[in-house]
This record gives sequence, C-alpha cells and structure tokens, in this order.
Amino acid sequence: NGQIENYVYGPEPANSTKYYKVRAYQKIGGKKYYGEFSAPVYTQLPTRQHIHYHQGDAAWGFSTSVKKNACVVTATAIVLQNNGVEATPRTVYDRNGCRTSLHFPTILSKFGVRPVAAVSASSPYYNGFSDGRTYIKNPAANGRTAIAEALTRNPEGVLVYFSGNGSHAVVAMRNSNGTIYYSDPGRVAARGHNVTLANTWVGVGHGMGYSNLQYIMAID
Repeated sequence: NGQIENYVYGPEPANSTKYYKVRAYQKIGGKKYYGEFSAPVYTQLPTRQHIHYHQGDAAWGFSTSVKKNACVVTATAIVLQNNGVEATPRTVYDRNGCRTSLHFPTILSKFGVRPVAAVSASSPYYNGFSDGRTYIKNPAANGRTAIAEALTRNPEGVLVYFSGNGSHAVVAMRNSNGTIYYSDPGRVAARGHNVTLANTWVGVGHGMGYSNLQYIMAID
C-alpha cells in the first residue's frame, strides 16, 4: 500500500534495535513479482529507566521498626514511580495510614491506578487473581517464566513477594535472555539494583528462590 508511511511492529523489549528491509511487488496474472530489497533501516527502541528506592534510606524518616518491615511499601513505590506515578516509600506509607501492610486495591486507588492480573488468565501459569495479587501455579517450576511473562505485559516492572524462610518483596525490572533482573528495596543501590534473584535479599539473606514465590502485583 503506497499510502503507508509508518509501520509499528510490537510489542518489543526496551533497549533493543529492530532492522527492516522493504521491497516492492506487483501482481501480474495472479502471480507476485518482487523487486530488490532496500538497504536496511533501523529503529532504536527507547531505554526504559527504573528507579531504585531503599527502604532503609533516612530520607523517608522511618523508625527502625518501620525500616525493617517496609519492603512491600517500598516495592510498591518503585512500581508506581516506574509507571509514571509520583510516589516514594514515604508517600505510600503515609497514604496507607502509617502502616506497612498493604491492601493493594485501596492503596493503589489513592494514587489513581488499579491492580491488574500480572499474567493472562489463559496463561498456563495463572492460578488466580485476588485482592490485587496474581497467584502462580507451581512457582518452583513456573516462577521464573511466569515473571518473564508478567514483564512482557508490564515492562515497567512488577512487585514479586516471597515467603518461607522469612519474607521479602522485590521488583522484577527486566528479562534479558531469560535472566530476570530485580530492584531490591532491602538493599542499597550498589547491591540491590539490577541484580539477579540470588543477589537480592531474597537469596542472600533468606536463602529463598522461586519455589518461595507467593504472588505478583502489577498495576494499570
């Protein structure tokens, strides 16, 4: 169609480059005859920036006891901010009535967003969506691939909560060739941003892995 000037193919991951060639064709007697391919042209997809908040940062003014229990508050703030919603651990904590335990539909509505299923209901990993939380079938076998699917649907990041030998919340940020990278609110940026699960406090501090995944939280 000679009227088409722009064409978008997607979805595509951020930080990647797509190359294209085009060629003309003409139908003669019901048969297609093709011209030569053009030189390749490319488009650079934008780099997605992810913020990192540390729950122990003095900037939030948390007491010692709150700092120790603010991982979900802080991870929620990270996901909100990465979705373009102004939020810090302190604003999430304050709007939650100065409590660290969250009811996701209530707190997210105070920021003008809502929780959505992190993976499709037709996904083989889906095991329900309740109270803003997406549950995964057999997380030991499916946890990593389910989070990868969640990131395809929600490239801004998703909150992932683990429990077993302790409990902790982190934010899955990106999937790079099957390796999931996280922002861990329990650790300072030098140790907790853009790290694999084994290098988050989930792995380092609690000795947990994907078998301990409890739920995923995504927002719209």
